[in-house]
Amino acid sequence: MTENLLEGLFIPITRENPTKPNKKKKKRLAPRKKLMIQALSEELGIVTSACRKVGINSWTHYDWLKSDKDYKDAVEALETRKEDVIEKAFLSLVIDKNPQAVIHAVKTKLKKRGYGDEIKVEGNLNQPAIFNEVTKTREEIKNERNISKQEAAINAQSTG
Repeated sequence: MTENLLEGLFIPITRENPTKPNKKKKKRLAPRKKLMIQALSEELGIVTSACRKVGINSWTHYDWLKSDKDYKDAVEALETRKEDVIEKAFLSLVIDKNPQAVIHAVKTKLKKRGYGDEIKVEGNLNQPAIFNEVTKTREEIKNERNISKQEAAINAQSTG
């Protein structure tokens, strides 16, 4: 199962089409940076683990992110692919009708259709909204209704 989830996450480091020259001259990544990109891919983006694997300090990675746009773009591409893998796994759970996944999908992806946890309040927005807390059980409410009906019937008999 893990292999299927990781499918498409690994990025080949070679140029996409080596037969055609790049129109824009891109800086090529230094060998250590290429190794770090590969390690990040293998370690699912966990910086500490990838740095250990390559033998660099994590600060070096963060310095490269700040100073080398190509390196930063490669790392961001990994993150995008990782998000795609997570989304694919999540959608497969929804397709399999996993209850938690379906509930989460409904609450987050179907908000535009009126699903979710939000409460819509209509009316005059200049006045404060008043919410009454229900503290009675259903049985107590039924008993009160029955008593009210009995009182109404007694009043109708006495006046009629």
